[in-house]
Amino acid sequence: ADLTAESLRIFLQHEPACIPSFVRRLQESGEVPPAQLASMLGVADITAVMRWNVDAALALLGAVSGEPEPECVAFGWHPLPKRVGFGPRGMLEHVRFVLNGAAPLRCRYVPDNVWRYDSGVFEAPKWHSYFTDRNHPQLKEASMKVCHVANIITADFFSSFAVAADDDMSIYEDDVVAGAIEHVWWTGAVKVDLVQGLLSIWGLGLLLLETYLNSPSQSSGRELRTRGHQTIVPSGYEIDWVEATHLSSSAVARTFIGARGIVDLILEILQLCGSCIIGRQSQYLSPGNAYDLIRSAVPIIFLVWSQCPVIQVMVTLISWLRLLDVFTISEKIMAVLIPIVYSYRGLGPVTVVTAMCFCSFMHSFCMVRSQPVSEALFAAFDTLITQGMPASLNDETAVEISLTYLAVLVFSVFILNIFIGVISEQYSHEKEQVKASLSKLRAMHCEAFLQRALIIPGKLMSARCAAMLLLFLTLALAAMQAWFLFHPERVIAMAATSATCQALMFLAVYQDDGAIGAQHPHDSESVEKRYLWLAVPEGLPEKDTPMLKELRSILREEMAANGLRQSFNVHRDGTTSSPA
Repeated sequence: ADLTAESLRIFLQHEPACIPSFVRRLQESGEVPPAQLASMLGVADITAVMRWNVDAALALLGAVSGEPEPECVAFGWHPLPKRVGFGPRGMLEHVRFVLNGAAPLRCRYVPDNVWRYDSGVFEAPKWHSYFTDRNHPQLKEASMKVCHVANIITADFFSSFAVAADDDMSIYEDDVVAGAIEHVWWTGAVKVDLVQGLLSIWGLGLLLLETYLNSPSQSSGRELRTRGHQTIVPSGYEIDWVEATHLSSSAVARTFIGARGIVDLILEILQLCGSCIIGRQSQYLSPGNAYDLIRSAVPIIFLVWSQCPVIQVMVTLISWLRLLDVFTISEKIMAVLIPIVYSYRGLGPVTVVTAMCFCSFMHSFCMVRSQPVSEALFAAFDTLITQGMPASLNDETAVEISLTYLAVLVFSVFILNIFIGVISEQYSHEKEQVKASLSKLRAMHCEAFLQRALIIPGKLMSARCAAMLLLFLTLALAAMQAWFLFHPERVIAMAATSATCQALMFLAVYQDDGAIGAQHPHDSESVEKRYLWLAVPEGLPEKDTPMLKELRSILREEMAANGLRQSFNVHRDGTTSSPA
């Protein structure tokens, strides 16, 4: 095909599989620079190709991204930086560095796709200092890139790769995709996760406090509030604590958790509306969003039906499981946690086989012993899972004894060990791709953030005012909960206050002053064009190989012997270079 825009358009619409080879020809010919190729495309074209063919989309992203060109008047005056600081900058970045390590890349989303410089006043745009300031720690050799597709950070762009298949995670190794996730995550989405984590710890703390106050050691000889009525329990009197200790005895915990469910449900509705705006409403129907709806609905039910033990157990489990969302801010913790949590993937076939064997032995015990199903299930679980043997053989028939031996040998020794082996293999597999899995998880959170941002106004106040509002709401909610402890009868006012404060907290974290730069799909002509700039480190890999460590040690000894103090860089191929 001819190297023209028309040929590329045909491939985009009819044969995306041909795009990688066509783009390779374009790059080899050198006739079409990245900026010109980007002018032929739009974000909608890239997202459409991303859904059809990941390799084609990666080829397009590589073709429309490249080293930015300085303005002619600036050449020689303000060149592109060759070394960029990847260490922490400021207090917040120091906290981020402790939790995540050094930044994998540096990115900015700005209204320039050219490295501008005014030679008349010898001044560059202020955002250049983010890359050119050499006072930042951990200076590394880096290659500068810019994606020439304008306004690429959209909810539709994230939705195109956030649902990438688990067996094809190569898309998250692309610099543009990684930079887009890095930008949206640390400028917006992480704030939502931090507030979610704060509310999770808060709600769980209220549950733990109420459980402690209702424990037998704390409640003997004092007044108990149980199921909405009061009971005087004298000291030394024995009561049924399984019946008496209920989560519903605390109106503060119940209303806070119920209000959390209401706010979470509102956020899910906003996310669905955002999906409808970009035309991806069917993508919302996923197991992950179904789980989010369930963990939103259960606390609401707990608010109005707190006496149900099943609801109490579900609320307790959900409150503990939500603590896992807190750790998304730390790559170091998630590197250990993700392989454990995601080890369930690929367990479908072995789970079916294990369940069939368990049911077959349980059915056999039920027939031999003439037991009800509930008793047979308990006995089978004791024999098969815990390998429990009968205390005495006097009450067992020969058939029962033989069946017990067979069940332990086949299920407990053979089937369960195979099941454990499959889990171990799956854990090893998840550990190998933990970075891609974390990128996917953060991309999904960024997608939800951008979809809600299409509905939630984000320019009501500055980021500083939003932070002050968030702090005020946190303190106000804590003070009101302390007041409601002495007025437990005002449940409706308590729930309304908790829901309002929590909703305003999430409104505050969506105030970004345009820092994220996410584009509404219907504002393509009115918004300012912005481009994604990247500084990708070069040189040593994150973990030095033994050969590189030995080579670096030898070079340092030689330089010390010669009285040299100049630093140097060791590359992956073993070559060295001095800093620019």
